Parts: sequence; C-alpha cells; structure tokens
Amino acid sequence: MKQFKQAISLILLSMSFFLSGCSTEFCSFHCAKPTETPEITQKTIDGFAKQSIQLMPKGDFIKIVLPADTFFRHQSPTLKNDKKSALTDLAGLIRDYGASATVQVLGFTDNISSNEEGKKLSLARARAVLVYLWAQGLDADHLYALGYGASHLVADPNDVSANAANRRVEIIIHAHCTTCF
Repeated sequence: MKQFKQAISLILLSMSFFLSGCSTEFCSFHCAKPTETPEITQKTIDGFAKQSIQLMPKGDFIKIVLPADTFFRHQSPTLKNDKKSALTDLAGLIRDYGASATVQVLGFTDNISSNEEGKKLSLARARAVLVYLWAQGLDADHLYALGYGASHLVADPNDVSANAANRRVEIIIHAHCTTCF
C-alpha cells in the first residue's frame, strides 16, 4: 500500500508542473516554512567527507556534492552498492530539514561525450539518487531531478585529473521552500 501511495505521489508530482503554470522547472504546492534550520556541525561535515560526500551549508540551504566516479559505475547511472549506505545517511540528514524542505538533485557530466549523451546520463544519475532518497522515505512532493550534462563545468576539461570534478551529482536542500524558484 505504501508503494502504491508513493507511485501515485510521483505521478501527481509530474502532473503538478504542467498544471501549475509555473515558469520554472521547480514547483511545489505543499510548502510550509519550518520553525528553524538544522545546524550542520563540522563533525557532520567531516563524517560525510569520509564517505566522499561534500557538504556546504549556506544559510537556508545546503549544497551536497557526490562525485560521480565514486558513486556510479563507469559511464552508467547505476549506483555502486558500497555507496548506498552513505546515501542512506544522507537521507537522514535531509529528513532533519523537515517535511517542507525541497530537494533538487542535479546531474552533471564532463564534455567528453556528446551533449545529448551527457544530458541523458546526468539526468539518469540524478534520477537514480532521487529514487534512492525517495525509497528511504523522503516525500516525493519535494524531490526534483534535472540533468545538465556538461553545461556547468567546475574544472578544466583538458586536465584529465581535474575533469573528474565535472562528473558529479549535486543535491540542493532548501529549508524554506517556496512555490517556484
């Protein structure tokens, strides 16, 4: 029964974008301002760093970076089994932000493949993380996935070792959800 309700939530989530008239990809109808934003301690940041997860708290939101080479099989959207426990811990952190938090899962690739292939792979990876977080009990009404491909490079694509930083999944948690952003 729970899986049925979650499936219905995902269908309704998909439909809400088209029905809302919102001009951006991120919309939600079920937002409420939380009473306070949880504090992210240095101990928490260091604990996630040991699991290859970079946490960057920034006021009312937190940016999380998952290196694709560490969390996914080569050129694949399949999560590595040994990294799923780290994502389970991450789901717990997201849960601490409360029911009104909105979670954007953004996939990025390097520029080695074609732009179309990169966008498909980055979206598939973002969706794999989203589905895993959803399976950990996070509310589907507040989870969104997008794939950007190589459109937002953060490192020199000509440097082989630096180019790995371009292959990543970023998770942005907004503690104070708005209808459209």
